[in-house]
Amino acid sequence: MSTIKAVYEVTKQLFDHLQMQMPKEERESYIERIEQLLAEREDLIKQLKDTPTDSERKLGQVIVKMNHEINSKLKIASVMINRDISDLNRKKETNKRYDHPYESVYTDGLFFDKKK
Repeated sequence: MSTIKAVYEVTKQLFDHLQMQMPKEERESYIERIEQLLAEREDLIKQLKDTPTDSERKLGQVIVKMNHEINSKLKIASVMINRDISDLNRKKETNKRYDHPYESVYTDGLFFDKKK
């Protein structure tokens, strides 16, 4: 199999994998599979020749179109992960406030009388 066809196959696998929703329970394995496919694809792209044939050029155009969709799906996944991380941090901070309610003293509402 030529290198461009191998790149196409890995890109297609990545594209199909990203079409599935990110599971809540098995998020680690989902992300690991994405990283594995991206690394494999990167290695194959480095092996590509400089002078493609016409059929390889057409296949390359299909890969580029899939790549645009892959990039948008990866951005969406990244936003979801960042949102989950910020939610988790917010929950940790809220739980910390409940556990130690007098740890941070608020100075809001103080009044100083300037009369002498």
